[in-house]
Amino acid sequence: MAFFPLNLKAIWTILKGDEVKFKVTPKTSEQRTYLNLVIPQMIMIGINFLGIAWYIGKITLGYDYDLMGFIVAAFWSLLNTNSLMVIVRAALWSNNEEAE
Repeated sequence: MAFFPLNLKAIWTILKGDEVKFKVTPKTSEQRTYLNLVIPQMIMIGINFLGIAWYIGKITLGYDYDLMGFIVAAFWSLLNTNSLMVIVRAALWSNNEEAE
């Protein structure tokens, strides 16, 4: 799930009939972060937390709610967030050993 933007891009490339191109990655590390590459993952994380907050707001305002439904939905939202955070943490990672 964490790679959904790349999977969609790959499928779209194939459906358009474009040639599949592979970029060679550099063998040296860079001391920068790549947050611009994980914007879709961060948006999904925000949507997950927004959904949980929305439902908690409905509960506190006294609306009818299904507690088991909320628990299951919150569990899946947190599980999805955890899998998406792997990609976000990788984008933030830097090799501090080489900087010293």
